Amino acid sequence: MGLMPLISSTLNINVERALASYGPAPAVVDGDREETYAQLRNRTGRLANALAGMTTNDTGVVAILLDNCLEYIEADVAIIRSGNTKVPINTRLSSDEIDYILRDSQAQILLTDKAHAEFARIAVSGDGPLHSAMIVGSDEPDGYEAALANASERFTVPPMNGSEASVILYTSGTTGRPKGAVASLRSRTASVVNMLASEMEISPGDGMVHVGSLAHGSGSKVLPNLLRGVRNIAMPRFDPNSFFAEVNRVGGTSTFVVPTMIAMLVEAVNNGANIPPSLRSIVYGGAPLDADVMTSAIDMFGPIFIQVYGSCEAPHPVTVLSKADHRRALDERTLLASAGRESLLTSVSVVNEAGETVAPRESGELIVSGETVMTGYLNNQEATDEVLDESAYRTGDVGWKDEDGFVYIVDRKRDLIISGGLNVYPAEVERVLSQHADVIEAAVIGVRDNRWGERVVAFISTGAVPESTKAELDELSRTMLAGYKKPREYVFVDSIPKGPTGKILKKDLRDLIQTTGSR
Repeated sequence: MGLMPLISSTLNINVERALASYGPAPAVVDGDREETYAQLRNRTGRLANALAGMTTNDTGVVAILLDNCLEYIEADVAIIRSGNTKVPINTRLSSDEIDYILRDSQAQILLTDKAHAEFARIAVSGDGPLHSAMIVGSDEPDGYEAALANASERFTVPPMNGSEASVILYTSGTTGRPKGAVASLRSRTASVVNMLASEMEISPGDGMVHVGSLAHGSGSKVLPNLLRGVRNIAMPRFDPNSFFAEVNRVGGTSTFVVPTMIAMLVEAVNNGANIPPSLRSIVYGGAPLDADVMTSAIDMFGPIFIQVYGSCEAPHPVTVLSKADHRRALDERTLLASAGRESLLTSVSVVNEAGETVAPRESGELIVSGETVMTGYLNNQEATDEVLDESAYRTGDVGWKDEDGFVYIVDRKRDLIISGGLNVYPAEVERVLSQHADVIEAAVIGVRDNRWGERVVAFISTGAVPESTKAELDELSRTMLAGYKKPREYVFVDSIPKGPTGKILKKDLRDLIQTTGSR
């Protein structure tokens, strides 16, 4: 039986109910700015009307290029209310990467800030589908506040059937460019239900401090919080002491972080920082965390941690390692290596190369099934067919299940690097490095790093002087790639090792790093 009988009301209808139900309660906090649910309802109704007037289709594509702020949360709510499609874009991406996503997604409207105003205005005047921009903080006619002031405050919910594209999440590309994973309104609704049922322990009046980027994992929590009358509290940047201070100031009760941030919080407490007493849930995901660091964190903060596993194609929580599991892990440390057990609305199978389900503790590829899985990659049927079979998503992760259903991820079939909780595909970096005239060939791998989980290392075959080439490659990477994708090390070699079919032998490159050490 599918989920249709279980989820009969789509997310946009439930957002309308929440905005009406929690009227005078605080909804959004951004520094000294605070907005009630009633104010959020009014402003997002105006913004939804403004968006509807700018789009040329029944379902337009709206990109958000903002750091964490009140306007980001308004935009998220307005897009779901208006029936448009959201495309979140990380502000850390380069102009080249942002431009590609705007064009590939066919975005018609860009919501951004004054720091990106010049880029936005050039993009709007170009030959792509982007024709309108709203600039937060601008006094010009394309200013965000001007758009709201000129829009009607009377809002009517547009008819939706659940099949519409609700959000497009861009995942790092295996072929050098990212792919847009499309979630329908129905699958996004299922994801929110899944988070509320399996992961988020929240009640009206609670406050989630968004210190991770709203363009990534933390952003998926905005609407579940809204449905439960919880405050969405925006912080533009992460710093352990500033985070603790803000949690204390606003009475924050939960947050979402990547493992690197937990390590930094532990370090801050070791250096004398005080843990806010209101903080009772820290959800983390994105990469494994060192067991010693996690044990120290549980000792310091108590069993308030929840681990989730997921991806753009199959949003978290696919699996959940609960607070009780973390408490149990103090006695059974091997449990800290687990990604947890299946969430309510997902199913995880472990299969061999023949596609057959394997026995407990036998390794295979993890296959995720359920209504939360993406409908496919935007305008890329070939890539979709490689990973999707109806609602079953082939993750590319290798793992196993124990007899109690705990999932352990041991390897990745694809060449994904996770640095600081952010995904980097080597092909993206290699594409940029290979543009240098003196680079004969480039190969990129991830190397274990105690602080970042993995760091990006590039092997370069060049006929030029290595040191001068390194400086030029650094500059090329800086202009063409997000900072977290830039190589932290270069290893110059005469040639890149390959197998008989010409495929680069990345295992040999990892062995070379272990043999020669860091350079």
